[in-house]
Formats: sequence, C-alpha cells, structure tokens
Amino acid sequence: MPLAPVLASGADASILRAPLSGLNALSCDEPAQVHQLVDNIASILKVTLGSAASYQRYVDALIQQSKVEKEQTLSENRASTEGAEASIFTATEARDFSHISQKLDRDIELLIELYQKKEGENNSTKVGEEVYQTNLLRPIIDYVNEGHPTFRKLSLAVRLVRSLDERHPTIMPDIKRGRFCDIKDNLILELQTYGLATVVEANRRDPSHNTCQFTEKMYRLKYWLDYNNYPIKDTYFELISRRQL
Repeated sequence: MPLAPVLASGADASILRAPLSGLNALSCDEPAQVHQLVDNIASILKVTLGSAASYQRYVDALIQQSKVEKEQTLSENRASTEGAEASIFTATEARDFSHISQKLDRDIELLIELYQKKEGENNSTKVGEEVYQTNLLRPIIDYVNEGHPTFRKLSLAVRLVRSLDERHPTIMPDIKRGRFCDIKDNLILELQTYGLATVVEANRRDPSHNTCQFTEKMYRLKYWLDYNNYPIKDTYFELISRRQL
C-alpha cells in the first residue's frame, strides 16, 4: 500500500519513525509541496487531476490552518517556558483567540445590485446583480484599525462595495453598483457570541442590523493577531456569478 507522509503545524521530518522516515514527507506549510501531494495522490489513484485553479482555495485553506496551529503551538510553548510573569496571553486566552480567528477567517458572499441611468431619465433602473466572495476577517480588522468604536453591518457593506469598485470597476461605464451589498451572515450576533461587541442601539425590524460597540476583547484579539503574525489574507474579491434582469 502506498504511503504519503504529510507534515503540518510546523512539524519537521525528525518526528517520523521507520518506515515513514525513509520517505519524502511533504509539508502543509509550503504551497508547492501541497500541490505535489495532490499530484502524487492523483497518480496513485490513477485519476485525472483538474486545473490547480479549481482547488486552489482548498490548498490555501490547508496552508492557513497549518500555519495557525503552528503559531498556536509556538504561543503555548512560549507561555509554558517563559513563565507567568513574561506571558502576554494566558493559554486559555490564546486558545479562545485561535478559535475565534479561525471562525472569522472564512469566505462570505456579497450580493450587489447593478443600476443603469438611461439618457433622459432621472432615476436609475436596476439591471442586474453580482455575487462576489471575499474573506471576512480582513475587512473586520481593517474596520477596527480605522478607529471606529461602533460597528454596523451596513457600514461594513458600504466599505466592501467601495473597495470592490476600486479593484474591479463595472464592465460598462454607465452601469453602477449599489452603494452597499447584502451580507447574509448575521455578523452582529457572531461578534456578540464571541464577546467582541455589545449592542448599544437595537434595530427592531432586523436585529442583524443592530449597532454594536466593540469590547476590550476585540482589541485584545487584534493584538493577539499582530503578536502571532497571524497570516490575514489581503483584501480580494472573487466573482461567483453575474446576471442581467
């Protein structure tokens, strides 16, 4: 039976014992080696491998998870060896922040309406919709970095559309995107659940649009991410679909 040893979370080949020690172990921390692993398994299974672009997001997710667990292990090791006096984060706090960051570090979908203003008309007419995918953690941390003490999902939606317009203008100059996008995820509830925000102004019609105030835990999370050099993805937008009405 073919063997394919794989190393993750910063582990190196020194931890392997025979017969695995005699094989070429591939690391989940290196993109090229993850792609090599996929090629090797495809060859063993005698299946045709699709284009790398078709599964790149899963490769990225595996590498990200491996690096996160590596940083968590290093953080816990530092806490145990440096002593309580030199420790910045407790082991419990580090585990909590690692869990929260992994939950927030995911892709979400943005539904954006397209409008066209025709000659001689005062109002714009909705002519289509776009659906984009983007990472959630990056815009939330950027929002905190700008110094905003309160958070609304609508405010984040406006920021995301503005950022999308800067990176990917609409195909036709006379077609404009709406001012904000629709985010299905209940971000307010999620931030409350993790203790990162508290409601300061309730929206009776739709609680997902409550106004929240960030807690000290949010700023501690940001510090933890910085301290551990957490690999937050750069802002990106992947087009999922576009349709005309």
